[in-house]
Amino acid sequence: MKNAMKYIVFILICLVSFKISAQDKIKEGIIAIKGGDYLKGISVMKDAITQNEDYEPNMLYGLALYKTGSLDNAEKFLLKALKDDDEGVEAMKYLGEIYTKKKDYSNADKYFKKALKIEPENVSVMISQAEFFYLQGKIEDAVKVLTLAKSLKKDDPNILVALGNAYASGGAFPAAMTQYKNALSLNKNLPKAYFGIAECYNVMKNYDTAKINYKKAIELDQNYADAYLSYGKLLFYNGEFPAASYAFKKYTELVPGSSEGNVLYAKTLYKLNKYDESITILEEVLKLDPKQNVTVYKYLAFNYVEKKEYTKAIECFQKVNENEMDADDLLKYAITISKIKDFENAYKMFNKSINKDTSDNDMDAYFELGVVQFTNNEYENSLMSFNKSIQLGNANFPVFLYAGMAAYYSNKFEDAVKNLTKSIEVKSDFALSYLWLANSYYKLGNKELALVNYKKTLEYDPENTDAKNGVKLLENKPDGK
Repeated sequence: MKNAMKYIVFILICLVSFKISAQDKIKEGIIAIKGGDYLKGISVMKDAITQNEDYEPNMLYGLALYKTGSLDNAEKFLLKALKDDDEGVEAMKYLGEIYTKKKDYSNADKYFKKALKIEPENVSVMISQAEFFYLQGKIEDAVKVLTLAKSLKKDDPNILVALGNAYASGGAFPAAMTQYKNALSLNKNLPKAYFGIAECYNVMKNYDTAKINYKKAIELDQNYADAYLSYGKLLFYNGEFPAASYAFKKYTELVPGSSEGNVLYAKTLYKLNKYDESITILEEVLKLDPKQNVTVYKYLAFNYVEKKEYTKAIECFQKVNENEMDADDLLKYAITISKIKDFENAYKMFNKSINKDTSDNDMDAYFELGVVQFTNNEYENSLMSFNKSIQLGNANFPVFLYAGMAAYYSNKFEDAVKNLTKSIEVKSDFALSYLWLANSYYKLGNKELALVNYKKTLEYDPENTDAKNGVKLLENKPDGK
């Protein structure tokens, strides 16, 4: 009996200790979240919050999940908070923002209206509701709400930033800029104002000024996730991949639940030839958000192509609906199929890429098709493809070299001379151009020019055996016999 009582006491002590420990974790998490350290708050509270039914902890935990990109989980905890306090305006506001991001405008509208019914003069809710309006293109409604907010709190720079965002979303960039500058006149260190200015300059293609303002926003708030994301996109599309990689990495650290951020980071790693790292991130995104499968599988395929793992690449391509691939995607797919010598299906995919290109400029597709046909010893077909690429404006060195060699193997030696001469005009220091030009002249019976070009080959490639043999033949037997 005594042992049984001891056991019961021990269990009670453990339960009390657990409860105290859980309460401590909740308090610590609340402090972290209120201080803007959302990741720490989540880490500290994640076990204790499941047993807690109170409004504030669940509301703040939902906020932290929302800010770090886990929208579905954030929604659950915010709804849980409202079960404890059905007039929790902050939880309603965040739910409205989440539903806006998810484009569930009906629910967003419901929660914004509920919040404002309880607190009609809550400026913070008004600002969020204005965003809900202008993201749907309802600029007048947004401006109306913000004008009312301004009448309630005329010196709030956040209202001016929101007005700037509303005007910018409607393409009224001068009006937007005025609002952002007015906001800075009230608070010169307002990151959101610099971010808004950067967004305007970015859309207006004034990229250098956009960069300056993105960097200013980040300088003022080093945890400004949206600024890192937009800045990274600008750098990425300008081909500044190392800097873009840093921006996207920072964004994913701040918002680890964002599929968009992780996919962009993986795409940048692909551009930096960090294929294994890119694959790891993409596979993790696929586990957490299967809806991202189109972009994820495409870039998984691209990574596997670069690693020369063509079968894996094809498996990934096959998981993407061809209707969701653009002409360049289909071209990569076609080239990949050709790598496993499945030429019949490769040619079908080349044709799909050509037919998909609405720009009427398929010179790259025809060039790549020609290369595959040349590899498969279909010289006349490859020559037609190279000629088509040239007709469409391809003036790069490789197309003329390949066209020259294809013409040579098709016994069209005059065409070979013409294309090889053109390849030398574009790139005058490539030995093989001179070698094939020499071979073509030899076939045409012009031994003098053949000898000149064999010797020219040796200037750029002194150990070229074919050129040495050509010189030896023609110098020892001038008649070439």
